[in-house]
Amino acid sequence: MGGITALLSKIGGERMKRVLLLLLVCVLCATGFGKGRADEAYWMTGRPHETLPEMTFTIEDTGRLNAQEEHILHLSIQGGSYDQELLYPSCETVGGLELARLDDVDFDGYLDLVLTHVQGASNFYVLFAPWLPEEGRFSEPVRDVRPCNYVLYPQQKVILSSEKDGAASYCYRAYGWAGGQLTLLGEGIMENVSQSDRMRERVVKHFGGGQMWVCWDDDYPIAWYDGSARVWDERSQVMQAVLAGNTENCRAVVDRVDWVNLRKHDTKASESVARLDAGTQVLILADGCGEDGGWIRVLAEQDGRSLTGYIWHGYLRRLD
Repeated sequence: MGGITALLSKIGGERMKRVLLLLLVCVLCATGFGKGRADEAYWMTGRPHETLPEMTFTIEDTGRLNAQEEHILHLSIQGGSYDQELLYPSCETVGGLELARLDDVDFDGYLDLVLTHVQGASNFYVLFAPWLPEEGRFSEPVRDVRPCNYVLYPQQKVILSSEKDGAASYCYRAYGWAGGQLTLLGEGIMENVSQSDRMRERVVKHFGGGQMWVCWDDDYPIAWYDGSARVWDERSQVMQAVLAGNTENCRAVVDRVDWVNLRKHDTKASESVARLDAGTQVLILADGCGEDGGWIRVLAEQDGRSLTGYIWHGYLRRLD
């Protein structure tokens, strides 16, 4: 700009200078100098399926807010006969964030739209707009469910959402598709019990019609978790695997003893949750537990109640 100003100073006549400056401003605006269109719109390209043409996705902020003070964003899809426009709410506006991506979130072999709803330091919430092959378009974004930090389990056709709140509070939710809508299949929490030194763990699976199965609901001392990253990893990984239906169907039976203690923690000094008789079948959730790696975490049933705990490996015989 300094060179251009110097050049104008050599041109005689104030009127001519004003005309040239006006022309310069018009050129700069047209070419996108300064703010420009790059800051006004987000765009990407892709195709829902290899048999479909490449599409251009452009997202712009309408400048309007809804009742929740979320931005109303306008999504324009250009793909020949597949042109489409959508409006959806987002706490983000056009800027440096990734506002959209394509991913097969309904496990039908077609890529779907994943739209950013809000991105924070630990949590990344999205909206899903599945591709509808029969109609040749994307559905309206599913607004009543906003998965967080989602992970896909294609074999189980499950979407796992995991939300972190603070240093010791996690919420997991498992979803599946039914009639074009996301249905809650299960939920789990790991959270610090208010004003205590205990952590609560609760895992529930839903079966529709109000029916549910409480896999376990118990509390443990925070010191147990804080004492080893191994405990944190095992407890959170098992919870996610159970909710996603990704537990290996590896069963074992109590063997070589008349009965065995199902211990709350992975140590012999731990209290007993229940006594399991010889021949009792359990589902193995994790092995190699405890400081010595000799404990196996299992899921068992007793008196119609579901329990989880640890058994020393020498007292179990694998069936699978």
